[in-house]
Amino acid sequence: MADEVPKLRRPLRKVINNFYQALKIETNIQDDLKILDKGAGPCSGRQIKIGVWNVFKGNGGMDFFRDFMNIVHRNDVWCLQEVLASPHGLIDYVPDGYKGIHGASYERMDGLREGVLNLSRWQSLDERTQVVHFSKTEPLVKTPKVAVVSHYYIDKVETRIVNVHQPLVRGRKRAGADLLEVMETIGEFDGPVIVAGDFNTFTKKYFNEVCQVMDDYGLSYVSIRQDHRKELQRLDHIFQRGFVVERASIITEAKSSDHYAIQASLVLKP
Repeated sequence: MADEVPKLRRPLRKVINNFYQALKIETNIQDDLKILDKGAGPCSGRQIKIGVWNVFKGNGGMDFFRDFMNIVHRNDVWCLQEVLASPHGLIDYVPDGYKGIHGASYERMDGLREGVLNLSRWQSLDERTQVVHFSKTEPLVKTPKVAVVSHYYIDKVETRIVNVHQPLVRGRKRAGADLLEVMETIGEFDGPVIVAGDFNTFTKKYFNEVCQVMDDYGLSYVSIRQDHRKELQRLDHIFQRGFVVERASIITEAKSSDHYAIQASLVLKP
């Protein structure tokens, strides 16, 4: 298709370096949850603007941080994956006026921790925060994946946001089983819910497995009307329950990762 966006790629040297750093990892991290608050406040109104981006550990160095700072203020909440930071390194990912919740999946040889980051302009209910480790690990290097669950008040209504980074190499049925594992672990919740992240759905069959689990929990897919990503790039998604979808789009100008960021504007139902 003529209007498809270019495929984003990881530089080979970055892939080799990160593979090397993951040859020896520590997965038994007792303090796998780190929270940094740089002045987040209460939510005002019923709208939430949410972004999703697999940042590939800051691929591109300064190019990444320039991209990140150019787009971060567009959204109230970000679900970021492959965030690589030291226990004290979240300061680079959390702008003033935001709060970051980082769940680490493992620690590499160089002491950096890979994980997912829930970033928000709003205060979270820290006692309700969870880190969920997938039971299945990646082959060869045996690196695990995680999800982070955080809760916020939107117009005085408690809302759950689940940031998911699913395993990369697994069968189609496992794509649904892994997500179900997370949903069962975090337990039932009657309020509004957003589940977003990198689901690694390389084909429609993988995507349908994920959609089936979300449908069983009453969550609907947030469709991007003009989604010009190639099918193999459509790994990142947003699902919701309890909201009206205003719009959803791809952020094409941030090219320092091998994923395009996506974003959506949602309004809490009365």
